[in-house]
Amino acid sequence: MLRAPRAWNPERVTLEELYRDHFGFVCRVAGQRCGPTLDAEDVAQEVFLVVARRLPTFDAAATSPTSWLYGITRNLVRRLRRNQRLREAKHARIASTQPLGYEPLDRAELVEATRVASEILAKLAPKKREVFILAELESYECADIGALVGAKEETVWSRLHYARREFRSRLARYSVCNSAGA
Repeated sequence: MLRAPRAWNPERVTLEELYRDHFGFVCRVAGQRCGPTLDAEDVAQEVFLVVARRLPTFDAAATSPTSWLYGITRNLVRRLRRNQRLREAKHARIASTQPLGYEPLDRAELVEATRVASEILAKLAPKKREVFILAELESYECADIGALVGAKEETVWSRLHYARREFRSRLARYSVCNSAGA
């Protein structure tokens, strides 16, 4: 549904106004630039997180909100895709190196387990994924994770609890689906 453009008041630009008037535009731009590997709505939400941080420095008299949002979206998608390519390259490097003492079948199982874990981690919410990785893969204590991510220790414990539960649940569903297909 297209809306008639509203009169733009560069004196009072609010996040709510930008979100209401431009979320659809940002989703479309993100969808065009993301490709099949990134979710356009997730990207749009991240764009508006950037907008919330940068809104005090936005000069509405110098540029239109559409141009500003387009630039933020373009840069964010570019960064996310680059990070994704780097992660995939890292996983490929890890998977391609044969650990000492592993037979080829063990290596294949290790590669598959790494792939499955990566897929499950990618589906976790970013904050849950972050604490899960720091706790389970990097062996940080919750107090240290809280300091790293800027959250209370209790919040970290909660995120970790739900991340572990979701990881186990997704892993169980994956195992059921694969054993049924085998």
